[in-house]
Amino acid sequence: MAKRWSLFVIVLSGFVLSGCLQTEAPKCSDSDVTGLVEQIYAEHIEELKKDNPMAAMYVEMVPKKIVKIDSARAMRYDKEVKLRECKAVAYFENNQSSDIEYTVQLDEQDESQFYVELDLDFLEDLLKSGLWKNILK
Repeated sequence: MAKRWSLFVIVLSGFVLSGCLQTEAPKCSDSDVTGLVEQIYAEHIEELKKDNPMAAMYVEMVPKKIVKIDSARAMRYDKEVKLRECKAVAYFENNQSSDIEYTVQLDEQDESQFYVELDLDFLEDLLKSGLWKNILK
């Protein structure tokens, strides 16, 4: 199942609110970036429920939304492609937390836009935790 989750990577674009052209990707802790991470997660959970009846059963065991992203930090920055690799702690609506990883990168054509990509490997740990909670009930 781990390999299946790692294949789900979603990309969204967002607009830099300052209106100025950026010379580097927004910081990992930028509210626009973390807001997109939260949105990507929620949309992915909804898509899983709709697109795959078998997955829908398991998706019910994971939190539906991230309520807070904390301790966001850059692990690496590539100046050439203007890409920042990020790690943070996500807190979910059911009081669970998990380490997450994501990237933020400026658009090559329009530097007033950026892309956020969320690595969904952490879903496996959330699912395991959800399964244990259901078993112990």
